[in-house]
Amino acid sequence: QKQQTTQRLLEKYGELTPVERNPAPSETETCPDEVIRKMFFYPKWDKIVTCGRFKECHVVNPADFSKICTVDARPGAVIAAEYIPDTHCLAVTRNDSRMQFFAIREKSNPTSLELEDLYIMPLAEPNMVVKWHDKYKRLYTGDKAGTVFEWDAGIEDYLMKDSQETDSFTTGFGPPVGSKGWQATQFEKFRSAQQRMVRKWSRHTEPILDMIFLPKGQMVTGSMDTTITVHDLGENDHSHYTLQGHKAGVCSLTYSSEYQLLLSSGFEYNAYCWNVNVPHDKPTLLHDPIKPHNGTIVKIHAIDGTSQVLSCDSKGKIKIWDLRTMKSLTTIFIEKGMTKAEQEVFHISDLLHLPSKAELVVSGKHVYFFQGNETQKFSQTSDQPVTIALYNRAFNKILTASGRNVTIWDARTGNEVTVFKDLTDSLITAMVLTPKGRHFWVGTSSGKLSMFKFQFSAGGCLFSTGECILPLGQVHAAEITAILYCQRDAISRADMIISVSRDGTVCVVGKDQRTPTKQFSLHPKKHAVTCAAHSSALGLVAFGTTAGVAYVFDVHSMTTRGVLQKVAVEFGELVSAVFLDPYPVMALSDSEGGVSLWTVRPQDNLMLVRFMNSRASTGAHHPTVLAMSWSNALHCLYTADEMGRVGVWRMVDLLKKANMKPVLNSAETPIKAMRSTVALTQLSPNLVHQDDLWLVHSDECKCIQLLPELHVVLTA
Repeated sequence: QKQQTTQRLLEKYGELTPVERNPAPSETETCPDEVIRKMFFYPKWDKIVTCGRFKECHVVNPADFSKICTVDARPGAVIAAEYIPDTHCLAVTRNDSRMQFFAIREKSNPTSLELEDLYIMPLAEPNMVVKWHDKYKRLYTGDKAGTVFEWDAGIEDYLMKDSQETDSFTTGFGPPVGSKGWQATQFEKFRSAQQRMVRKWSRHTEPILDMIFLPKGQMVTGSMDTTITVHDLGENDHSHYTLQGHKAGVCSLTYSSEYQLLLSSGFEYNAYCWNVNVPHDKPTLLHDPIKPHNGTIVKIHAIDGTSQVLSCDSKGKIKIWDLRTMKSLTTIFIEKGMTKAEQEVFHISDLLHLPSKAELVVSGKHVYFFQGNETQKFSQTSDQPVTIALYNRAFNKILTASGRNVTIWDARTGNEVTVFKDLTDSLITAMVLTPKGRHFWVGTSSGKLSMFKFQFSAGGCLFSTGECILPLGQVHAAEITAILYCQRDAISRADMIISVSRDGTVCVVGKDQRTPTKQFSLHPKKHAVTCAAHSSALGLVAFGTTAGVAYVFDVHSMTTRGVLQKVAVEFGELVSAVFLDPYPVMALSDSEGGVSLWTVRPQDNLMLVRFMNSRASTGAHHPTVLAMSWSNALHCLYTADEMGRVGVWRMVDLLKKANMKPVLNSAETPIKAMRSTVALTQLSPNLVHQDDLWLVHSDECKCIQLLPELHVVLTA
């Protein structure tokens, strides 16, 4: 190729005498060093085109990888190929700086076809990549000098088949194939490149090795100059920007439309992930420290409709990545069983994914096939952690919060009903339902508090789209960690919404009010408030902090009076809290893996017991309990921990030993009169029995809710 390019340039300027060329090998000769350098799969055609290192270029059946026909190799080795569905023809670029077009002639046998030569176009430089844009009906190529060309294929004139010629069909690059105006002998008839070139632009200084199109009308090119350029093909065709981060040339690009991420790989051992919606954003590395790539990543491919990405290096290592975590899922080794001598010369050139067969095809000097299960994304999964799950009893629906979205599910079938997308401008960190289930309050990581509306008709149809009807704005300076809805009762004549935050403050908002009624700090140092709990039977609210202290208030007088009780756990930070209604007992979990039970009004402030969460293995630490829920019917405390486990702890013996009696909070029975005269002391942890332990998630279980009427535990 270097000799041909040098001679062509020198001949152009008249400074070279003709050089004797070696005769081309015959069709029967094969090169012992031949490899499959590139593979192109065209779903609309259901064929694969393979390009060899020297002369071999075949059209292959993807079902069994059998050769259907061979692309004529007389002009020069094929560098890239593209199928044009509108005209049913094949365009190839060759290493002698020419682009050739073939009309595809189907035969009666579906496993055979014939490629008819249409014409050849001379180019200034060898074009390393050729792509067809189905929307703009244009052919785009990128050459060795870093220039992108846009070609008018002329399909507008030949979209209709020639009705007069029964044996003809259109190609789009001349008269219909088989008609009187077309002859196969026109193979060497050159067309003027200037007549078909629409425009060109140079954004790179070295060869363009790959090119893809984005859904928003953008073209992305990767070059040996280590840069990636995003160019707008629409009305603003001069708009472009460059992504920089690679330390070596870029040879492969792919785009995940599911996650709107661009991925690139090149002559280095890490792949890069880019957010193309944010120009000049820094990329994220796809790196596996345990089993990293140890060669040039020749191919990267995003599997449509999933979160999975394939990467393959020249040494024969294939990795499957998950875009949700940016981590490697599994690694496939091709070179297993080879000797050291074989591994030294072993080289992989390309990877191809066949979605219909869930098959991977890897090419080099040999072809390797890997068959897998069909990859799919389940609708019950979310791209981001599901931080909250709430059951709506009024409509038999489940609400989950993930990222900035709220999803509604049918509790009977588990099917997704609707998704309220981008409800907030930051991540949703807290959520609570109103008693009638027609509204829900949302707190965000930026400290904003809002109420949204959603309603269902009698037939169960949603007729509201998550409208924000009460935006309170930023009521906290940091993340809202919990929201409580305190319903009016015989003592309190109005509902209240209480939110707590990592800024150390508590905010009280009256129903239908647009400004906070009361806002105060629990401590002068403003320790972050991490959890909150409400007891309607006891008329209490409790807030836990990172200082290991819990503050208990009377819910009816918290805006006018101070702290009712102060509980110092002194075992790390407090993580979650729950009241054991209707018993005057509060459970607090701490960051050291313990759960402590404390008496509250009308009893004295005393720790009854502290027990530790179950270890995953002998010698391991006690996992932190992240959420708790109390079942009064079963007298069991349900815990959810950081390992995704749900524990069931029976409290019957403990409550009997402490002589705890249910408390009724009403106007006729004041809480003062229910004070027990039994002297309480700290009890043995052996009185708490663990009845069960379930592994329900593979990561942190952030939320747990008991649905006693359905005999169901809801976790997220």
